[in-house]
Amino acid sequence: MFYAISLDPEGERYRTFAERNAHLGAITILRAIKGADISREERVSSGLMTAELVAADAVTDGIVGCAASHRAVWRMIAASGAGAMVMEDDVITHPALPAYIAAKAGLLERADIVLFSANTNSILSTVSPQGLVTRELMNPKNPDIDWIDNAFAATTIADVRPFRLLKGFGLCCYWVSPQGAARLVQDCYPLTLEGTDIPFMAEKWPGSTIDGRMNAFFPSMRAFITRPFLAYSPNTDSSTLT
Repeated sequence: MFYAISLDPEGERYRTFAERNAHLGAITILRAIKGADISREERVSSGLMTAELVAADAVTDGIVGCAASHRAVWRMIAASGAGAMVMEDDVITHPALPAYIAAKAGLLERADIVLFSANTNSILSTVSPQGLVTRELMNPKNPDIDWIDNAFAATTIADVRPFRLLKGFGLCCYWVSPQGAARLVQDCYPLTLEGTDIPFMAEKWPGSTIDGRMNAFFPSMRAFITRPFLAYSPNTDSSTLT
């Protein structure tokens, strides 16, 4: 099952997404939740955020909408008993991604979450299949369409390996199992000012965004990321879930 989260499934942005990812076949559209529609009181009462985080005025409506939208999807997947791939509507996926998913049924069944990408303008820490821990910064930070096309042309399925994910940001394209979705709902909410250690950062990174909060739990989860990536986001437009 392929899900795409979008604020405007009838708009140009989603049409572009659908064209670039036509190789995925049927995609179920899930309308994103608008953060502006969730009152400050409801952000706390629904368990989305702590009262301290709301009082600090440290989150945008976009952050709220992103956290609420992914939580809604995770609840649905946990209840369904079947894993699914979840995308935001600015992602571009490798044409062979469906073949990789079909070939890696065992990995997807035992994993909590498998990311096919990470924000290239952020920090990533992984463990290779050989056990080598890597902490890295990536470049280009904002890959354009030509760069992404060239990266995909240079990536074959035989090259791709699942690395254990320790720290990383971005939820543009990932597979989540029912057990993984249930754990993410249980552990990652409410979002909080409480921080976690991130490589190269002098201060703890606050759990005030959903991907920031997930970093507190990745090391103890069956969390993986594909290297090379099988999806990319240009990282230039955060309006998907505002």
